[in-house]
Amino acid sequence: MYELNIIDKIIKEPTAEDETENFNEICNDLKKEILSEIKRMQEMSDDEIVEERYQKFRNMGEYITL
Repeated sequence: MYELNIIDKIIKEPTAEDETENFNEICNDLKKEILSEIKRMQEMSDDEIVEERYQKFRNMGEYITL
């Protein structure tokens, strides 16, 4: 999905055996990524955000010939 531009980023899952520790680590990683993206987008103009989203959806699923 990443190679087809459907998703923006891959967030690795932790390898901890304890499910509670795993859950907390995943939540913290997701929170960090979401806040980082919000901060990045706050620095963009409305037009830049619209153009970025337009390009994202325009390229989504674009196939690659080998």
